[in-house]
Amino acid sequence: GILAGIILLLMGIFHLGRFIRYIPYPVTTGFTSGIAVVIALLQLKDFLGLGVATGSGQGQFIAILSAVPSFHLPDLAVGLLTLFVLRYWPLLKTRIPGHLVALAVASLAVWAAGQWIEGFHVATIGSRFAYISQGQLAGSLGFVWPWNLPNAEGMSSGLSLFMIHALIPAAFTIAMLGAIESLLCAVVADGMAGTRHDPDAELIGLGLGNIIGPFFAAIPATAAIARTATNIRAGGRTPVAALVHALVILLVLLLFSRALAFVPMASLSALLMLIAWNMSEAREFLHIVRISPRSDVAVLLTCFLFTVIFDMVTAVGVGLVLAAVMFIISLFIEAGDI
Repeated sequence: GILAGIILLLMGIFHLGRFIRYIPYPVTTGFTSGIAVVIALLQLKDFLGLGVATGSGQGQFIAILSAVPSFHLPDLAVGLLTLFVLRYWPLLKTRIPGHLVALAVASLAVWAAGQWIEGFHVATIGSRFAYISQGQLAGSLGFVWPWNLPNAEGMSSGLSLFMIHALIPAAFTIAMLGAIESLLCAVVADGMAGTRHDPDAELIGLGLGNIIGPFFAAIPATAAIARTATNIRAGGRTPVAALVHALVILLVLLLFSRALAFVPMASLSALLMLIAWNMSEAREFLHIVRISPRSDVAVLLTCFLFTVIFDMVTAVGVGLVLAAVMFIISLFIEAGDI
């Protein structure tokens, strides 16, 4: 994580972030719509209360869709209640975000149902992620030396030039994935909020965060499209929103983690499904399909399908190569060589 952060920091210092502007619009639109579909599909597991083992890729999608008939009615009811509040709360035209109200209403409803209905249960953050160690809720915050933490074999890695050399390939991969996802997330945010980001500042900030995070036992992090879209839909437009977001998470971890444990997973999945729909750019997607040249449509659909079937990095890479090939072919056509 620290090595990846250093690489990201250097990328920002040497102004490598500006190359994101050369990604064609059909690639970013196909990627964004594909990510929205992936987010929505992954939420079906918690929204319907399906007992599906976690996995990755298209195999997980098939497993989730195959398990849909075995849905858990209480989880589905909580998810539908959350969607109902999210849909109609804005009609009251208050300054309180509907996202917070929906999660609070659903959490209270689950608590009340658990008190009055025998055998009622739904998956919550507490039941899904918490565990008890020596009679106490596990987890803590504090400063650590990352190289003293146990590795996969349960041994301390130690700090040495040999270890740094061995980790550089993995760190480079993490840095590239983080840069691509974060800068594409910034492009999507620009489209939603009508802003214009500084790609080099994004990389520098991301690098600093990943350098500092491991000293508090954090794993490498990137910008997240789902959280960013949620923030924008809730009214966030400036970097101050990101600062408030970070401070709220810190306060919740320090002061309200036990209360947070009661939030139903079905409510969170309903919220993310709505966010996925809002960020899908369905109208823009169909608009490109209807009026754009066939080359742009081919790039759009290819990037979309590769995002859904494989992953975002593969999709962006294939989309860029296809867009470049289409551009070269168009040059030959204009020159009369084809």
